Amino acid sequence: MNLLKLLVPIVVLACASASAEDIYSIRIFQNDSIQVQQDIRLSLRTPVITHNLDAKEHSERKLKTLVKSKVDEAPKRGGVKEAYLSAFSDIQNGPQWNAIYQEIVASTEPEERAVRYGIKKIPAIVINDKYILYGIHSLEEAIRVYAERGKRQ
Repeated sequence: MNLLKLLVPIVVLACASASAEDIYSIRIFQNDSIQVQQDIRLSLRTPVITHNLDAKEHSERKLKTLVKSKVDEAPKRGGVKEAYLSAFSDIQNGPQWNAIYQEIVASTEPEERAVRYGIKKIPAIVINDKYILYGIHSLEEAIRVYAERGKRQ
């Protein structure tokens, strides 16, 4: 049974190579609730990059929570708006800001990539930066479909 599990990916990749362009990259677009199982082992030369379209929401929520914790810690002076502005300013000028900022910047990449590839729904699997497969929740199945369809999208 273990030998069969090892041979199936090899056969699937061989079929993909025989009927379609070789696979040199795979991008998976998903979110927290709709995911693609990475249920096949690929060559180290075939990168599989996962883009979580909820990443931006996560980093924003983390920043809002941090700001709120600073507001809750600080003595109340002035109005609510001033308290939040002061807390945000403290964070921006604090030692954590570079890491927070980098996380926010990185969290926008999945959405930017989705727009660049014209992703209309998830899950989406992009093979070789041009062939898009929608609605498939298994990487192994996506490779099989790609092999069967050849270069057709």
